[in-house]
Amino acid sequence: MHYQNYECDFASEQIAQSNPDGILDIGSYRDWLAGVMAYYSVTTVDVRDRKSNLSNETIINQDVRSLGMAENSMDMVTTLHTIEHFGLGRYGDEFDPDGDKKAVTNFLRVIKPGGRFLFSVPVTAGKACISFNSHRIYTMKMVREWMRELSLESEIFIKRKPAKLCNESELATQPGEFDVYCGCYLKNNS
Repeated sequence: MHYQNYECDFASEQIAQSNPDGILDIGSYRDWLAGVMAYYSVTTVDVRDRKSNLSNETIINQDVRSLGMAENSMDMVTTLHTIEHFGLGRYGDEFDPDGDKKAVTNFLRVIKPGGRFLFSVPVTAGKACISFNSHRIYTMKMVREWMRELSLESEIFIKRKPAKLCNESELATQPGEFDVYCGCYLKNNS
């Protein structure tokens, strides 16, 4: 089993449990997303000009750092293994050292109170780093800081090699090595 299977299983289970009216997805795995769209309407955001042949998909071609969506407008925001790429220029976006933080701020802004933020990112128990312009690797302290105003509903940790579920204490520690964190957080009513 590939580690991405664990991410997709986790995300699918969280979506089924919360049964959102609408989902905003940013850059998740297309094969997984096509399956989600069999049951849910999904709005996707991509900095690249893209069209869809799927009736349950609305595409917004826009940079997520300046996401032009209304505040408190979505039941759920999903982004699997994507946050770590924002602002590194790899996918046609402009270089921005804070691109990931700006994106997360925008994601949280558009989630309705009582809505959910479902995401996965590469994590390490060692030092956070950037792997050239490919991706960032975060620490759990960084992830928890992003989510400080939300309530944790569910989370898993995934070892990449060999792919298996693990505990936070088993995360990679070597420079440049990473495992995967998946979390589902609730935006509190305020």
